[in-house]
Amino acid sequence: MIRCPLCKCLYAVPEREREREEISCPFCKFVIPFEKGISRFSEDESDEYFFPVEAFSILYEKEDAHFWFWSRTRIIESFIKRHISIDPGTEAKFCEVGCGTGLLSKHLVKKGYRVSCCDLFFEGLLFARERGSGDEYFQCNLLEFPFFNEFDVILACDVLEHIAEDTNALSQLFEALKPGGYCIITVPAGKSLWSETDVHAGHKRRYDRDDLICKVIQSGFSLIRTSYFMTIPFPILKVKRVLSKSLKGLLVESGEGVKASNELDLPWILNELLYLSLLPERMIIPHVNLPFGSSLICIAQKKGK
Repeated sequence: MIRCPLCKCLYAVPEREREREEISCPFCKFVIPFEKGISRFSEDESDEYFFPVEAFSILYEKEDAHFWFWSRTRIIESFIKRHISIDPGTEAKFCEVGCGTGLLSKHLVKKGYRVSCCDLFFEGLLFARERGSGDEYFQCNLLEFPFFNEFDVILACDVLEHIAEDTNALSQLFEALKPGGYCIITVPAGKSLWSETDVHAGHKRRYDRDDLICKVIQSGFSLIRTSYFMTIPFPILKVKRVLSKSLKGLLVESGEGVKASNELDLPWILNELLYLSLLPERMIIPHVNLPFGSSLICIAQKKGK
């Protein structure tokens, strides 16, 4: 069901209608604008407090071939296969919040899942729609998420770290799930890895395992599993972050600074080596929780019938 942004009433809208036209609240008659195939539940927000908007074009160009994005996608897919009994081609509804340019959603669509793409930024959703990443597209603020008992699976991948009120965001995801539904979360891990790169990426924090588990449970979820991942690149990233902190003064003086996009600019051979190095991790993680890494993945469930 949809929650009206104005009067907060809940109402149902046939999917065939909301995929191609404006949505109108039957109670207060408030109309959700529909532009370029995207339902705009929230105003266009380009505040870098959440995410640097200029990064979308860079991501769209480079993430397809980047070892980190493809490895994360495969790990998420392995968690879906192992822990969620939903086969592709069914009527089950997936939703990716903070979908960005839609790389993960597109992968799920190719596998046969029905996916709704949600993001705070209209620009990111335009790239996702161009990529053909979903069945429907919604611009909305996760802190005012306009859905209730709507989805069977929600993915929030590298989203919570951008939100100051992350527990509130998790509670919104809990409400948007159908009883028995699943939430898959990934976040950056390792507080010791905090650097200027996190600042420029719009991060509020990095998590450790206990932090994430506590917040997930506080939001009403039943925890199924939590594991670190990106374990093999962790030592490399640790050294890189230590060096970047040491060189911070020199970079500022030279006017170069630090940009989140720098970590997307890898030499081809290094990118390939890192991708190959993660193959054993991708084989192990469906069965074993890893003890450390630069990211965390969590799967939780909204209990009920």
